[in-house]
Amino acid sequence: MINEITSDQLPEDMKAAYDEWHTYFVDSVNALGFKPYTGYSGEDKNLLAWRSKEEFIAWYGQPPGNEPYRDNGFYTRELSWLSLWCNPKIVLEIGTDKGIGTFLLSRLNSQALIHTLDIKPTVKMPDDSDIETGYFAKENQFNIIFEQMDSKDYKLADVDLCFIDGDHSKEAVWNDSLAAWWNRHKARRWVIVWHDYRDGEEFRGLKTSIHRFSQTVARKPVFKLTDSATVWMTNE
Repeated sequence: MINEITSDQLPEDMKAAYDEWHTYFVDSVNALGFKPYTGYSGEDKNLLAWRSKEEFIAWYGQPPGNEPYRDNGFYTRELSWLSLWCNPKIVLEIGTDKGIGTFLLSRLNSQALIHTLDIKPTVKMPDDSDIETGYFAKENQFNIIFEQMDSKDYKLADVDLCFIDGDHSKEAVWNDSLAAWWNRHKARRWVIVWHDYRDGEEFRGLKTSIHRFSQTVARKPVFKLTDSATVWMTNE
């Protein structure tokens, strides 16, 4: 089940973290090194923003909906305030891809160890060239362990925050959700976050699996802010 809410309906402690998300994001990126990437000259603003730390903060620091994102409803806001609220020690990302989300998780959770998984050794850029999976995070390496394997075979104890952004097929999202559930830290605050909860045929399987997982495995609600494509479940 999906509970669509406004930020004013968040519990008090979550609302406090939500209200600080942008400051927390900016401070977290500024606190550590940033290696610019100038090897892309296309139109994708998500990649052009890597030309400098200032451009990265300006672009990725927008809330969903203020700009026609090529990846609309981007996940910076939710990852920021949920990281601040959860204060994780172990973070698991399923779906490394180019490493943009990995980089964000690393900076937002400098106190944590980030484990990131992807089954592919390379991923496509918009110009159809190949780059190493996790490239942007590897260029800004800090607290990250990279794994090339299928998430359904992965075991990691006591995960506080799991971000699911891999294969969006029905089967893959189901397996990734189960992996997040089995690996969660039961004695601390935990969060499971899914990206790309959107309308459209290509997201039908993803939404079906999240609903099924919520109702039959976790038996807990999944929450979504009205302007976001990122949804979450917590221990509370």
